[in-house]
Amino acid sequence: MEPSQSRIPCSVNAVVIGAGGAGLAALKNLVESGFISAIALDERPVPAGLWAFTEDPTKTSVLCTTVGNLSKQVSCYTDWPFAEEVPDYPSAEDINEYLNSYADHFELKERIKCGVVVNRVERNEDGTRWSVYWHFAGKGEEKLLEAEKVVIANGKWNVPFIPKLEGIEDFQGSVRHSQSFKNPADYKGKRVLVVGFSNTGGDLTTELVGVASKVYLSHKYGGFMVRRRNKKGRPLDHIRTRRGATFVNYVESLIPNALDALVNNPLAIYFIQRSTSGGMSYPSSWGLYPKIPISRGQGVVVNDYLFDNLRNGKVTILPAVARIHKQDNNGSPLSKGDTVEFVDGTIIEGIDAIIYATGYINSSYSSFLPNNDPTIQDSDIAEAWRQASSGREGVPLFRLFHNIFSLSHPTSLAFVGQVSAGASAFSMFDVQSMAIAQVFSGKYHLPPHDELCRLTRQQNLYTVMKRRTAPILPGLVPLKGLLEFLDEAAGCGLREHLSYVGRGSWRSWSWSLRNWRLSRALMSGVDTPFVWRLFDSGRRKKWEGAESAIWEANGLR
Repeated sequence: MEPSQSRIPCSVNAVVIGAGGAGLAALKNLVESGFISAIALDERPVPAGLWAFTEDPTKTSVLCTTVGNLSKQVSCYTDWPFAEEVPDYPSAEDINEYLNSYADHFELKERIKCGVVVNRVERNEDGTRWSVYWHFAGKGEEKLLEAEKVVIANGKWNVPFIPKLEGIEDFQGSVRHSQSFKNPADYKGKRVLVVGFSNTGGDLTTELVGVASKVYLSHKYGGFMVRRRNKKGRPLDHIRTRRGATFVNYVESLIPNALDALVNNPLAIYFIQRSTSGGMSYPSSWGLYPKIPISRGQGVVVNDYLFDNLRNGKVTILPAVARIHKQDNNGSPLSKGDTVEFVDGTIIEGIDAIIYATGYINSSYSSFLPNNDPTIQDSDIAEAWRQASSGREGVPLFRLFHNIFSLSHPTSLAFVGQVSAGASAFSMFDVQSMAIAQVFSGKYHLPPHDELCRLTRQQNLYTVMKRRTAPILPGLVPLKGLLEFLDEAAGCGLREHLSYVGRGSWRSWSWSLRNWRLSRALMSGVDTPFVWRLFDSGRRKKWEGAESAIWEANGLR
């Protein structure tokens, strides 16, 4: 079944803006919670967001050869496993088919309106509903949709971040952001510089090896290369357990930056680099000693080929770019408009193309959400965020409760996908959406407005504090508090069944003694998303297939 292209009603009880991984989860959970007329609007011609490959250079998408960075047992939604025949690490096509199968199974396709551009979302005159102004892509006539509830799930990979390189205006070759990279054949026989030690940067260099005549990779902060499987062939993310993650989150809540200190020392870095690269050390000439703790989730490149490509000389790694040499009409050998100098003094001539693999920034919300821009901060926090010594310029800090709920309209306006939680994206989209649906339906009540503002300010101060010591993603929030809130708001029952310290822990011990084998799989086995749907609560029924899916993810049927 194809998504509906038209027949957009004039009024609905809920609208989701975006039909990618976040939007699909939000739409499904709203419908499940009783929002019968809920729909999703998406500018693209098909759902699945960036997982649907497009040749449009202005739209972010995976490449046809992209492979997921997380295993299928970890990276799925909370109640929809990948098909058995899909490999442990799904391809881009596998993930696209997975998202479409999710939409088909939960009968979402008729609710998805593709080819729809949302111009702005405003509160109506009497303050009772939202006015969503939209038009069909390629057609200028603006139309109006009234909605009681709005979820913004249009992603954060839309506006390319372009760093300022000195002298780039004098570069005579092509300059692109990775967003517009669709076909490596475009660079056949060329000398290409990829700027940015990131997952995208690693993927691009892999694609260019054997096509370009020479591939260079420039990094600013160093980092780690991680193979998807360990020496025994086991998916690397299967070693992450709920017990270990719970302990780390607890320690971090007591001593902020404790984990940073633990992993950011020479001995720890040496062992992490060796263990994630198949037992081999990084040559010092690569200059990859990390300037950002691995606990920040940045400077980690998941790639099965990059280490070997560097070692075999198929890719040359270099530090940050210092400047592009200005073209000199007098014919100086270092002034042809194709010469790049790096911060260590290395000079490379004959560069034909520069590709920025430097990520994205959130687009402005000032015109999209008039009077409800979620990035408008208290003046002191805005100034502190701006002055923080590290981080990407122009990246806003959200003033949202747990980076989800609007402070001005928390029971009718929410965002999915702005949280950096160190977990799989699809599962976090799902759990955030479950919490939103419970709040929007009145089954869970948020704190009073003054308390919401106080807690959000506290959250923002934490993020600013983190940014002062090393670059971070602006969606970073205190993880222990976020997960406890999501558990309570979504009605998942994890604290009651799997919290072995603190208030009410006797219930967890009692349940574990009666279900010791399942408890052991949950705490020491593969940390799958299905645990979020395992238990009944007074507000939401469990998924009957959760336990079976947990056993299967652990190889125990």
